[in-house]
Amino acid sequence: MKTVKPYLAIMIATLLLSALLAACSDGSDSSNPTAQPPSSANEPKQADEVEPSVDQPEAAAYPRTVKDANGDFTIQQKPQKIALAHWGLSEVLLTFDLDHAALTLPFTEDQSLLGSEQYKPYVDKIGAIEIIGENTEVNLEALLEYEPDLILAGSDTNKAIAAELQKIAPTYFLDEAAVNVWGDWPTVMRLFGELLAQEAQAESYIERFETLKTDAKQRLADVEGTTALLQVRKDAVWLQGPAYAELYYSGLGLTPPSGTLAEEGGQLSLEGLSELDPDYLLLGNFTVGDSSQPAEIEAWKDSPVWANLKAVKQQRVYAFDGQLALGYGPIGQTYGIEQVLAAMD
Repeated sequence: MKTVKPYLAIMIATLLLSALLAACSDGSDSSNPTAQPPSSANEPKQADEVEPSVDQPEAAAYPRTVKDANGDFTIQQKPQKIALAHWGLSEVLLTFDLDHAALTLPFTEDQSLLGSEQYKPYVDKIGAIEIIGENTEVNLEALLEYEPDLILAGSDTNKAIAAELQKIAPTYFLDEAAVNVWGDWPTVMRLFGELLAQEAQAESYIERFETLKTDAKQRLADVEGTTALLQVRKDAVWLQGPAYAELYYSGLGLTPPSGTLAEEGGQLSLEGLSELDPDYLLLGNFTVGDSSQPAEIEAWKDSPVWANLKAVKQQRVYAFDGQLALGYGPIGQTYGIEQVLAAMD
């Protein structure tokens, strides 16, 4: 019978003991409800670690099918270059996380708000922005050169060039028969969020805006008297009726002047303003920053009729950028609420 040499026996025993101890230390005790997870799970996140998005991961988000004016619209993968053919929806699109965007503008590029303080945070986070149209008209040659992956258009606004758009790239037509794009940007934002797999981001933005509006209405609840909201252009002044300026009247609880003109809105003369004689005057100036286009209302200020207005005598005349505040989108309307609050709160 062979015997194990002493030194070999010691070595074998040591190895067996080490293996046993390792197995015990690596195993988890499922019977112990207080067992702790690995220490790394409890370590604080580093400053450069980003929480995962609540929107779907890109791999799971596409392909996706949504509804547009023509029925089912399928987008196969995340679009890298998005072109907006609808001139009224730039503000909605700019609120999303985009790699690259091309816009059609309501005015010229020089007159646009892209360089404004209010647009800057949105413009800066987009990789690149190009212009494919000015004064509401799409430049098809510029659009073709841009080579978009996806075009966003309006079923009515872009109806005349619908066929041309579809030849350039897959085109999503927002159903303007079903959606009031000029008065309901939250619905447009939700539709864009669904299309771009950024639904949660859209809802978050809308929620913040609604909170701002609700808080503003509460803070302005003690404002007494009437408020006239004017759209001030180079050669004309327009009174904004409650239907057009719903955000500021019913939305913020301001009281419009009485009378047919005040109810419907329309072009306004100094004499007409004198008849309304509001307690507050809000001037949405469309010539801000352009000294070459003095507003029509500047001539009024030399008149004794102007000096006799209640709002003027009580120093309750407030001016702001009308292109922003009286626009159709979330960026400008946020600015408008903030301006009214700063003036009247």
